[in-house]
Amino acid sequence: MFRLKEKDVIASNTQSQVFKPNIFFWKIFGWWPEVTSTIYYRCYYISFLSLTSVVYLFLFTLSLLYSPIELEIIIAQAMFYFTEISGLSKIFMIVIRREDIQKAFKMLDSEEFQGDDVIPREIINKNKVYYLKYYRACATFYYIGSFFLLFLPIIEYVAGHADLELPLCQYYFLSEHVRDKYFNVIFIYQFFGLFVLISGNVNIDTFICGLLLMAIAQFRMLNWKMSNLKMNPLDLENESDDEETIMMRKLNKCLKHYDLILEYCDHIQDVLSAAIFAQYGTAAATMCLSMCTVLMPMTSEDWLFMGCYIGAMTLEIFLPGLLGAELMNESQKLVAAAYSADWIPRSESFKRSLRLLVERANRPIVITGLKMFTLSLETFTSIIKLAYSFFTLLKNVQETEIA
Repeated sequence: MFRLKEKDVIASNTQSQVFKPNIFFWKIFGWWPEVTSTIYYRCYYISFLSLTSVVYLFLFTLSLLYSPIELEIIIAQAMFYFTEISGLSKIFMIVIRREDIQKAFKMLDSEEFQGDDVIPREIINKNKVYYLKYYRACATFYYIGSFFLLFLPIIEYVAGHADLELPLCQYYFLSEHVRDKYFNVIFIYQFFGLFVLISGNVNIDTFICGLLLMAIAQFRMLNWKMSNLKMNPLDLENESDDEETIMMRKLNKCLKHYDLILEYCDHIQDVLSAAIFAQYGTAAATMCLSMCTVLMPMTSEDWLFMGCYIGAMTLEIFLPGLLGAELMNESQKLVAAAYSADWIPRSESFKRSLRLLVERANRPIVITGLKMFTLSLETFTSIIKLAYSFFTLLKNVQETEIA
């Protein structure tokens, strides 16, 4: 398995290198075809994507439509169904938006984004190491959940403690005779499809958060540069230009950096918009249905899996919301950083350029889902409240039916 070391990331002058583990898995699953890809890889990518995503969801949809009208069965099926829709939208984000993602990578690797001083480079390096730690922690958490869903039932079956059941659904549109006859084929297909979905969530969810982390780091670096936009005595010794020319050159570098950050944020908005909408749009239903399963009789293994599942679904919407709020906050700090610069003794031209920067910085950077909601903690809180309201309603209906 591909493993990226922290010392290699720090030594590298590029930021896109931290996404190499993500891209490694995308290539294995056929989600990252390149212009130079061979015809064999392109056939593999089309076949793999169709079987594990489009056909997989289509068969799942048929099974849900033919499911018996029983609350427990429908809740369990619908819970995974919404997760599958969210995962499929993120997979197609990678496939369709590959060129935009590569443009974002080029911007991250540009000279302006690397830092030209000790402290800016420290900000960038700490951010890269933080992302790697986050990726490993997220992967560990997701794969622990997959163990209880996929591998533990097989272990119990081999040990003779339980019968083996299909991991996703019973494909109710098939007769019992067909299901029994092709049980092994269906089991392997569903098992592999779920593993691809879980791996996709790991490598795409972390990628989404990674793009936001890189934008936050750039604003932190720019805020430091603006706060320290002062005349250094060494500047006059090392350069032949006058003080005003040197300060204007420093400000222009900050303005250019700011323009590039805005362009980068526009790129990631285009890349993430539809996937974020699908993920947050299905989040309330997914979390509501997963909480409803707690009301049903479950084994200890089921409790462990549901704990991991609910935790993963919460992280999927909490972390992007947290980072979206942090991005807004860091972009707004640029106003205070500009006022901290040594602008009072400067020329009118310098003050005019700084004033234009402040006017633009008064409008914070906001990442949205199809321009319908913002990535923020307020959105996360609203989804949790909505999920709990649906959960309470279903619980009351269930208690009424029992009574």
